[in-house]
Amino acid sequence: MAANGVLAQEALAPILTAVNTMQSSTDKEQKQSAADYLDQFQKTSEAWNTCIAILQTSNLSAQMKMFAATTLKGEVAMKRTRFIEAQLTPSKAKSSSIFTSFRRIPSHSSETRYSRSLLPTRTE
Repeated sequence: MAANGVLAQEALAPILTAVNTMQSSTDKEQKQSAADYLDQFQKTSEAWNTCIAILQTSNLSAQMKMFAATTLKGEVAMKRTRFIEAQLTPSKAKSSSIFTSFRRIPSHSSETRYSRSLLPTRTE
């Protein structure tokens, strides 16, 4: 795909064609086909490196760079969400077990009545 930091035109051609089709074509089928291709590309393992190379290539259109930047933004957001979920899962399980270990104290218990009696009363 990329050799010495230069993006190979063969790897870039279908992406460039799809981005241009999305910008200029009025045919709904062509646009849908281009959108499907770009969507599939964004899910590949090569998308990250290809998009970085696109952003580093100076002679590409603003639309192409916008597509690359948007793809990278989506990747970062997805990986961030997955990381946060991975970090929260053990915490959720731990806190759940802590809360279920407490027994429910009935509201009519003498401890609760005693606790309520210690609260200051309102005088208006």
